[in-house]
Amino acid sequence: MVAALVAATVAAGLVGVPATPAPAAPAQGAIRITEWMYDGTGGEFVELTNVGTAPVDMDGWTFDDDSRSPAAGFDLSGFGVVAAGESVVFADATPAAFRTTWSLGDDVDVLGPYTNNLGRADEINIFDGADAL
Repeated sequence: MVAALVAATVAAGLVGVPATPAPAAPAQGAIRITEWMYDGTGGEFVELTNVGTAPVDMDGWTFDDDSRSPAAGFDLSGFGVVAAGESVVFADATPAAFRTTWSLGDDVDVLGPYTNNLGRADEINIFDGADAL
């Protein structure tokens, strides 16, 4: 009787084999443009945010507004490693002036001044350390 009950329970799927947990996905960093200003009273700026789950080393990264050439771009290496969830800003002002204008603390990583001059017909091209757009 017990054997028949166990067999019926297993057959009905009421007793499961312990599942092997799926391996965790590797952590990945993902830099995204999260804000930009091309013609404002606070000056031009671009905010980048690591929306991924791992830090991103921005050594060798560049920004260019219209030539689509990483060699012609503004060097973003000064950001160093950007933690998951962290935002960084590059601006046409000095870091100190930009922080003052926007009431930001020293904990916000700001690079500048860049002279690429964003305009209405420009692009925001971010190249990684391998020069991939």
